[in-house]
Amino acid sequence: SFYSYDLVHRYAPEFSLNLYRIVQELLNNIVKHAKATGFTLQVFDNDKTVNITLEDDGKGFDVQHVLNSSEGLGLQSLYRRVNSHNGFIEISSGPGGTEVLVEMPKRGVNG
Repeated sequence: SFYSYDLVHRYAPEFSLNLYRIVQELLNNIVKHAKATGFTLQVFDNDKTVNITLEDDGKGFDVQHVLNSSEGLGLQSLYRRVNSHNGFIEISSGPGGTEVLVEMPKRGVNG
């Protein structure tokens, strides 16, 4: 499932590309690793941030182990991308699935 809320602004190209790449990596991880039967992706624009939440019902994983191993290059890239925009990312995962929260401070909003 996908839901978007209040996405009526145009963002600076670099910011838009980073949002796209973040969502792309999150969905790619579900397809490649999670063995999930479903997920919910939400993207919403707040006054000062664009937030992305993703929940899946997959097998889960050990976040710290993956981040600190060569297996986690995509996840490490995700963290770098969020941090490069002074954003916040939180990933929690277990046998019932994975939840991700990303908050990206808005930059370059037009209209």
